Amino acid sequence: MGNDDDSPAEDNQENIPENNALEIGDYHEGGVIIYLDATGEHGLVCSITDLTDGNTYYAIWNGGVGDIPGADGTEIGTGKQNTIDILNGYIQGNGPNAAGLCAYYSVIIDGERKDGWFLPSKDELNLLFIHKDLINATAVANGGTEIGSERYWSSSEYDADYAWKQALYDNGGQYSYWKPTYPDRVRAVREF
Repeated sequence: MGNDDDSPAEDNQENIPENNALEIGDYHEGGVIIYLDATGEHGLVCSITDLTDGNTYYAIWNGGVGDIPGADGTEIGTGKQNTIDILNGYIQGNGPNAAGLCAYYSVIIDGERKDGWFLPSKDELNLLFIHKDLINATAVANGGTEIGSERYWSSSEYDADYAWKQALYDNGGQYSYWKPTYPDRVRAVREF
């Protein structure tokens, strides 16, 4: 018999996954996990409902034409800064602003406010399409609503006049739309 340090049982225990490991589609910190980083401990969650200003579930991107400096990140991890840039360059328009709805959204979980929500970047929004079935099941199980068969705004500006949207139905196509007047749905994302 060898010593305890060399026992196969100890080596095997190192490879046993923890029971509390997070997974895509889990309900976590007030949202549904849509992305996990390499550590499996941090990532992104999306809200369990579409956002509303109390009157409508549709919002315009920013209310006017003109370049919003810095709001052009498309990759995962750029939505938060895009949202800050949109709010800093906001042009007053008619109707709710998509980035503003996200920035002012918060939820209370076990007495703790979870804020820091933002409008997802183009690639972050695509995660909602990829994981739509998981998101819908978890959202509904936790008092939320399914993602609609609608187009949703991203925080990624295409150019001075257009920003990216994505259809969260059929083939999930991504399109650039005129940002000042075309209202569409909004679902918020936050980092954890």
